[in-house]
Amino acid sequence: MHQLPMPAADLIPQKAPFQCIDSILTCNESETRTSFRIPGNHVLCFEGVLCESALIEVMAQTAAASSGFHQLVSGNGVRRGFIGAVKNIKIHAITRAGDELEATIQPLHQVGSASIVTGAVYLKGQQIASCELTIFTEN
Repeated sequence: MHQLPMPAADLIPQKAPFQCIDSILTCNESETRTSFRIPGNHVLCFEGVLCESALIEVMAQTAAASSGFHQLVSGNGVRRGFIGAVKNIKIHAITRAGDELEATIQPLHQVGSASIVTGAVYLKGQQIASCELTIFTEN
């Protein structure tokens, strides 16, 4: 049995210095939730501010963690995924080193190796970013 929460490092292909999630908090068929405390020395953090595109990466890595967890539970290895498209991006706030983010993804559609998910990032319980991602997974 795999207990949540658990570290995300073994569930996603991204590694330091590009890893943008620390832990997978919950994962089920309808939603996956992760957390990330922004380190000041993160490669996407400039003068103490996390760049806006990193929020998209937080959502994409949350999708990767979801896939990785489901693969782990089924006894298969973690497969790499690639962002194919990003739609309807909304970013409402900037984040700084030391902030604790939570992210969620919810699956919408699965077509072959393509997954379409909605994602959101939260800071102190307030949604600060959202988008729709199409992610292709290697076989």
